[in-house]
Amino acid sequence: MTTEQMAAAQEMIVQFEGIYFTGCFSEGTIKSDLNYRPEKRQFYIKDFDDTEETINLILSLLQKAYPNHALIPRFERCKNQIVKLRNLVRNF
Repeated sequence: MTTEQMAAAQEMIVQFEGIYFTGCFSEGTIKSDLNYRPEKRQFYIKDFDDTEETINLILSLLQKAYPNHALIPRFERCKNQIVKLRNLVRNF
């Protein structure tokens, strides 16, 4: 990975962590939203699928270039959170 790609990955993980753990796609927000709008399920699932695809790409690049980089566990944690949230939405 280039220096620019590494900087972009750093910025991206900060955004993902904010969005999926405490922000507009956090578990509490989703539960509240789905209580009022069941049609939102597809919206959330599409976002989770798209984000997981992006995370998988970045993880692949990081793991090839820097197998022990500190960003890898952070991306994996976000990926696990997305799986959890997708299951929440599907089972709501």
